[in-house]
Amino acid sequence: MFALGDRYPTYLVRSMTLDGHEFLELVHNETMWKKVKTTVSEKGLSLTFDAIKAAELWLIHRSFFS
Repeated sequence: MFALGDRYPTYLVRSMTLDGHEFLELVHNETMWKKVKTTVSEKGLSLTFDAIKAAELWLIHRSFFS
């Protein structure tokens, strides 16, 4: 849906899964998002939800237990 003068479509999200909430929380933190993208890229994986979630968990685990 476009509003007058908008260059990009506007969407209204009525509900979201827990995975969706976790994804938005992750990308909201720019530092963590950059680390996740780098980690996934270094491993030669696509940026799928599963790869993003695995990289995020690995980075969190590494930050607490290193």
